[in-house]
Amino acid sequence: MSPLVNFHLFWTWRWAIAAGAETTLLLGATALVISLAFGVLGWLLKSSRRRALATAGSAYVELFRNTPTLVFLYLCYFGLPEISVRLDAFWYAALALGVQGGAYVAEIIRGAFSAVSPGQRLAARALGLSAWQSLRLVELPQTFAVAFPSLGNQVVATVLGTALASVITVPELTYRLQVIGDSTYQYFSVFAAAALVYIVLVQLLNQLFQELDRRRFRMWRGRL
Repeated sequence: MSPLVNFHLFWTWRWAIAAGAETTLLLGATALVISLAFGVLGWLLKSSRRRALATAGSAYVELFRNTPTLVFLYLCYFGLPEISVRLDAFWYAALALGVQGGAYVAEIIRGAFSAVSPGQRLAARALGLSAWQSLRLVELPQTFAVAFPSLGNQVVATVLGTALASVITVPELTYRLQVIGDSTYQYFSVFAAAALVYIVLVQLLNQLFQELDRRRFRMWRGRL
């Protein structure tokens, strides 16, 4: 009887698995950049004193936080070509993950900014700092210090969400392992490998964010 998990399979297909993991990280990083840009924009819009801008920001956040990622991925992949926006499947996936992730980032930043005591702003102005200097030197460092752990969780969620890109043929980890499974019919071994690789990637990301948090941001949270 053949073993439940064929470890030799991992070695045989190691280069395909490595290429899939590389694409997964690249897709996750690209989506993260897009989500940070849309998240900051969404936060600024939602925090605006102009009602129209605040309404637009709230609509963006609520729309994309209440839409399944897979549905929005299909909307990008099948809908954008209908309006003559033709991209590689990689960019459809990055756009879908990034724009939707931006809605969560906007709420993370909004909550973190609200956690900064108004007294910090008043103290900065009392010391002669302008509104821009107060924002740049006092409020934003503390905002990102508070937001950083939650942003780390969002990064992990984005990387894991890249698995959905396999449905539009992006050759990331899950897609490549599906191809291997179709070639070998050893689906349990294949997806055991997928689980193992994702666990390793997430643990590496967690360690990276914990180290960055310890070195750069934890001291700011201690001052709140």
